Amino acid sequence: MAKTQVRGEVVFPAGTPSFGGAEMIIRIEDVGLLGMPAQVISEKNASNIAYQGAPLSFSVDSDFPESGGSYNLSVHIRTRGGSDINKGDFITKRGYSISSNDRLDNLRIEVEVV
Repeated sequence: MAKTQVRGEVVFPAGTPSFGGAEMIIRIEDVGLLGMPAQVISEKNASNIAYQGAPLSFSVDSDFPESGGSYNLSVHIRTRGGSDINKGDFITKRGYSISSNDRLDNLRIEVEVV
């Protein structure tokens, strides 16, 4: 396995009001096996997140298998607590494919409100 640090910023839709006390969950999943559920290979949770109009920075360490593969990065910002996706949360709605061969230090991940 190759240890890699994935870094970037989470970008919110224009006009998103400021908020605080949220939780940010970043997941990297192995999506390389067709017909099989994605396997989480890395996850990072950050609590007490505040949004003040500027993108939020993130960093997560991941172990990518040496052989490469297909991976997806997703973001969930929980604004009201709980474990499910709720109205008012922010999530990635499109796939962000990443590879251990990519440059992974300047990702721009867009989220949308649920």
